[in-house]
Amino acid sequence: MSNTFQVIDGSILEGGGQILRIASALSAITSKSIQIDKIRQGRSKAGLRPQHLTGVKLVSDMSSAVCSGLTVGSQQVLMSPGPLQIRNIPYSADTGTAGSCVLLAQAALPCALYCSAQGTTTALTRMHLTGGTDAELAPPIGYMQHVLLPMLKRLLAVDAGARLERRGFYPKGGGRVMLEVSPLSPGSDSADGPRYNTPPPSKPLSSTCHPTSPILSPRPLPVLPASIPSFSETALRPVAARIPPTVELNIV
Repeated sequence: MSNTFQVIDGSILEGGGQILRIASALSAITSKSIQIDKIRQGRSKAGLRPQHLTGVKLVSDMSSAVCSGLTVGSQQVLMSPGPLQIRNIPYSADTGTAGSCVLLAQAALPCALYCSAQGTTTALTRMHLTGGTDAELAPPIGYMQHVLLPMLKRLLAVDAGARLERRGFYPKGGGRVMLEVSPLSPGSDSADGPRYNTPPPSKPLSSTCHPTSPILSPRPLPVLPASIPSFSETALRPVAARIPPTVELNIV
């Protein structure tokens, strides 16, 4: 734990929450103390919102950090982290709102890669994340499951999985995601940067729509780009004039 605080201006660039997420994660990974000022000053409601507060608390919990300024609306946070540690029981983070589970994972996943398993009976960092799974101004859980994590696996050999237990939408939230992450192996070359190998073979495209409530009547499909030669509709035949909560469009 460092006694010297690295001061970070939270208003630079767009002045949003990403500065906070990256700074807190790097603080925990490098064991360097930070002081973040002017948090989210570029937003209409400056300071910590529930999602940002929950994310910092999760990173703090994972690194046994000593923190101050962890209240909604705070525009300054001080964080002095300890060692990152895997626990036998999952970490838990609940925004209490529709705040994005995926943005919680953005801060916690890098930390989990450097967690120590010493003194534990498990080799995985597990996290129960509760909030919005398909929120505005944030990547949806499907992006994390089908784009981000597979890309990290292919390029950086990151072994992580996100299991969707329940969807959560604005304004109620209540979605649940279980994130499981294996730490990087000793001597891993993942930190040396991505490995650009031969691109994987092309696969059929698919799209999944998740209405927040049952659709009572059929709706027209979105117009697909002319470059896609054909597509097949599956799960789009309404039963008793109702479409199930999950609608899949398979594009081949």
